[in-house]
Amino acid sequence: MTQALPEQDVLRRTHDFFRRVISQKLGHDVPLADSLHSAEANLLVRWLNLLDLAITAPMMRDALREQTSPSTAASLLRYYIAKQTRSDTDRDKTDFIVTSLFRSPDPPDLWDARGLFFSGGKTYTHFEPALVRMLAAQPAPEIPVEHSQLIREFDYLAEEVEDYRHFDAMIDSGVMQRIRDIKQSFGESFYHPHVLAMVAAYNVFFGVRFDRLFHEATQQIKEFAIKVQAEGGSIMTRVDGDIIVKQLADVQEEKILETDYGKAQDEFRQLSKFKKAVDHRRGIKETSAMAAAQGAPSAKRPPAIMPPSPLEINGIDTNASGSAETLPSVTLEEDKLKGMTETIRSFVRAADPRSAHVVPVRFGNLPLTSAEVDAFRADYSHEKSFRADYVNILVSIVSLVGRMGVELADFKAKRSSAYLWKPHADSLSNLLKIGSEVNSRAMTVSELAERRGLADKSAAVNASLVKLREQVQIVAEALQTLGATSRDSY
Repeated sequence: MTQALPEQDVLRRTHDFFRRVISQKLGHDVPLADSLHSAEANLLVRWLNLLDLAITAPMMRDALREQTSPSTAASLLRYYIAKQTRSDTDRDKTDFIVTSLFRSPDPPDLWDARGLFFSGGKTYTHFEPALVRMLAAQPAPEIPVEHSQLIREFDYLAEEVEDYRHFDAMIDSGVMQRIRDIKQSFGESFYHPHVLAMVAAYNVFFGVRFDRLFHEATQQIKEFAIKVQAEGGSIMTRVDGDIIVKQLADVQEEKILETDYGKAQDEFRQLSKFKKAVDHRRGIKETSAMAAAQGAPSAKRPPAIMPPSPLEINGIDTNASGSAETLPSVTLEEDKLKGMTETIRSFVRAADPRSAHVVPVRFGNLPLTSAEVDAFRADYSHEKSFRADYVNILVSIVSLVGRMGVELADFKAKRSSAYLWKPHADSLSNLLKIGSEVNSRAMTVSELAERRGLADKSAAVNASLVKLREQVQIVAEALQTLGATSRDSY
């Protein structure tokens, strides 16, 4: 994205920031360049480019934490966007700068709209106009189609990140590297206001989730080390494998967080290893204590009885079959199905009619028939009619196929892990239960269409059912590799 050079005061703010960062690192002041007093902006830009070489991405990150004003951060952002030649380090610095701007209090001269992004904070759609005003830029060029599809990946990544309950699960998933790969894949489009706004919002969302799990992990590790020593154990006591108590006690979370990205990944993986070792030891002790208290090694607390509740999938009410134990997890799948439906619907309604039949999802592309595309464009949610039932069943089938594809991809990716595959296997089992019910209702709609002489609609439902049944077969075969068999056949 080519832009004119920033104005003089923007360059001066950038220069002051660079001097401060380098002076802190060197321990002495950086002399002013003669070009600073020149009226020619090009000379100052050349001096700034030299100072920029001395600033690493971690130095930029740490300096931005020191109450950097939004006007200074905006000047820095304009400097990096205006650069003619950019490196990976420039992208990382820009990443930190735009995230700092997103986190900053709302300056009245920059933006005033607030909203929600995923689980909290400003929304990127409100932040993007603010960025455009900050940059005082000409209208940005249109983002290439492939990069527009990449932007949608952040929604799927956010959903995945929100599902993680333990730090080691997040690290084992490789989600951090996937995020970095996506950012790199944008190329020059990374500096587009739309991409920057989404990146900043996602960074804040991910940072909150990561910090919570990270601090929980370090706290549990340290508490375990303290407990072992309080009970008379040696700091050289083995916890699991080659891990000893001293390593747990020596964990320094602040030092880890201050490390640059490459080295931090090794630290995170080591912390994840410590967390697993502690969980393993705690799990053995807790199981033994429970067995001793109950007088039986395999004693179990009886499952809570949950009241039956209707299952709503895209306007279709069904009575879920299955034991009381499975109802809460099936209800969770209902929520995820609604999310998949909205993702597909948003894409179909916004996409060019020529490309609306191929929906990009996390596991690849989800092809739609013409009838399915029309169903997602329709809105009969307030009707009780045959056409509403027809549209809803097509939407339900497609959403199920999409959800199964997502969970199946995650299940296969984590099949060799110790336990990360299990939530995905459970989700697939619940989706099979939901699929059995949707299959029955789809057959009813197809038969009714046939009786009314609507052969095209009956054929459309049956064509969608073929895709669902093929997906069900693939899922059932995947689950059978665990020794599980599906009772649902249709």
